[in-house]
Amino acid sequence: MNLGVCAAALATVIGVANAETVTFDGSENPENVGFDFIVFSDTSWNTDGGSLNLITFPVRGIWFGAFQSNPLIPAANTEGTYVKLDIRMNAGAKEWSTYMNDDQHGAGFQFDDDGFSISTAAGVTRFDTDLTDGFHTFEMLVKNGAVSYAFDGQLLANNEVAYAANSAPILVIGDGSGTTPTGIGGMSIDNVEYTRGPDIDALPTPGAVSTLALAGLIAQRRKRH
Repeated sequence: MNLGVCAAALATVIGVANAETVTFDGSENPENVGFDFIVFSDTSWNTDGGSLNLITFPVRGIWFGAFQSNPLIPAANTEGTYVKLDIRMNAGAKEWSTYMNDDQHGAGFQFDDDGFSISTAAGVTRFDTDLTDGFHTFEMLVKNGAVSYAFDGQLLANNEVAYAANSAPILVIGDGSGTTPTGIGGMSIDNVEYTRGPDIDALPTPGAVSTLALAGLIAQRRKRH
């Protein structure tokens, strides 16, 4: 499905209030707000004062997030975790990602220069769109065994069954590879908002979901986990 021609849109897709929220923009190092980071040899990142630019290398990996004893690991599934970020892909970039596992379930986006995919318990759904033409906003929420995804204010999945967590609680933003060839090229990040224990203050109606989400499920091949 080509998202460039989708008309369904929502002013507010997922709202958060009265929760523990960490934010940063591309003018600073994510370590400054408490995130862990991994920068393997032959990879790099820098900030140009407006965005954080990451460059990877096959079978290396470069990412930031939270794992092990970091207090910013995703909250318990009953409390929920929300991630929002603005990204732009470099031409030729492949297999970058943002994903998280809490104590029970997980959620994730995979990014390429020409599209992205989302993951649920039903499998992986691909959406084709140009991610090199500017910054685009991605959102995901996992709570009570369900997952919701949004792209540029368009709801892609609303409270679908989330896939079972396949690791200890972790948040990864970037190229999470280290022993396998995944990420290629570069990705820029403008803003990140990360909330543990979000209160949902705005949800779309089912009718607003169907035009985009159902069309995407029909048009794109799903892969099972």
